[in-house]
Amino acid sequence: MFRKSFTPLTKAAVILIGTAVSAAAQPNLVADLNTKNGTVTIQNIGTAPAGAQIVSVNCTGVCPEPAGVIPAAYMNAALPGTISFTVSPMLAGQFRIHHLYFWNQLFFPKGSSNFTTCADALQQVEESSEFDNCSVDRMRSPGAQVRFRSPTNALKLAE
Repeated sequence: MFRKSFTPLTKAAVILIGTAVSAAAQPNLVADLNTKNGTVTIQNIGTAPAGAQIVSVNCTGVCPEPAGVIPAAYMNAALPGTISFTVSPMLAGQFRIHHLYFWNQLFFPKGSSNFTTCADALQQVEESSEFDNCSVDRMRSPGAQVRFRSPTNALKLAE
């Protein structure tokens, strides 16, 4: 019969190998656009607070004509061709709703548009996952001035 004896050092190694190491708490930011009313929902689904961040909305496909409609406050030189805005720090589990108040003034040509909405668009917040910050929403337009019902005309983020 074979017998193995454990020294204190090998006992410690066995204990460390058998112990699950939990990851440090980190934020995890996600965003989504409701194309019917121009509402962006941003949520921290992580386990730690997140600092301030930039959220971006980018259109591909047949995109609306933004000329004169999108305010300069929604433009960011680091994210050309996108709608962007700042979201203040968020606690773990907290969400914010931001209404793009100019959404119902945009003209959507006939066709399909894909909107990619990204939380932490400049990757300034260290997160538990950097791969789920963006969502893609598709919208089909009949080609007329599309009017959407607006839940609010405020620029403020809902707390």
